Amino acid sequence: MKPWSAEHAAGKISRPLRHNGMPYRGMNVLLLWGEAMEKGYAAPIWMTFKQALEFNAHVRKGEHSSLVVYGNSITQTETNDEGKDVDRAIPFMKGYTDFNVEQIEGLPAHYYAKPETRFPWSARRVSEISRTRTLSSGRPSLYSRAKTRLCRFPRA
Repeated sequence: MKPWSAEHAAGKISRPLRHNGMPYRGMNVLLLWGEAMEKGYAAPIWMTFKQALEFNAHVRKGEHSSLVVYGNSITQTETNDEGKDVDRAIPFMKGYTDFNVEQIEGLPAHYYAKPETRFPWSARRVSEISRTRTLSSGRPSLYSRAKTRLCRFPRA
């Protein structure tokens, strides 16, 4: 089982991932994090329109894509003033668009985020870390700084 595969990534706080589970790099991480934060996407997985079609899925009507860039260089052989062949690297950057899986319908279930429904620490663990006393009372949860107590609701 590969921990970086897309089926294990949905629902976690993660670097933006391509549809195949490979993480984006460089400025694409910042671009896609910004888009996810702005639009409230929980799933870190992104794909192009054509990649969605390969899964027999479709982008919902009215959804807008997000910019992603690809940069590299090509090598071109030129003849210099002395008549010798010289390789010259020519950098380029091209933009393309991706959609978050939350904008796409019809993908396999493992592409969609499953939000965490429980708080990861109990009140007892919080009190151990903060060195406070935990009291169970019938009153609402509160923290009393003066008395260094953490009060919580009783369990139902």
